[in-house]
Amino acid sequence: MEDWNKGCDILRCNPSFNQEPRFDFVLVNTDTPEPTPAQLKKLIRIFTQHSSFNIAVVKVLKFSAGNPRTRWTGAWLYDKARDFELVKAEYLVWGVHMINAFDLKDGSFYLNDLIDCDMFLRFGN
Repeated sequence: MEDWNKGCDILRCNPSFNQEPRFDFVLVNTDTPEPTPAQLKKLIRIFTQHSSFNIAVVKVLKFSAGNPRTRWTGAWLYDKARDFELVKAEYLVWGVHMINAFDLKDGSFYLNDLIDCDMFLRFGN
């Protein structure tokens, strides 16, 4: 049940989390109407003379042109990008669950929108 209170996700970007790499997926708020999933790679705090701000290093996922053997109706399929991008940490909306698309090339994922029933409300859709 939604209580409309602020919450926070615990997101991990660690090359050795219990002896295994752990880089969580997030949704990034961009100027596009659809969600933009990305894999969190590093968080950086930058200090200036009078303030500081946080930057996230991410690999943004792009819509896939792949054709899986089993197509899920309404499922969004993404491929991991090769390049890193920098975004302000305040643009990270929420953690997101991505499902490996095993019958396609490595780095293809389905966006699982069934876990968080109000995730699209945070995008204004």
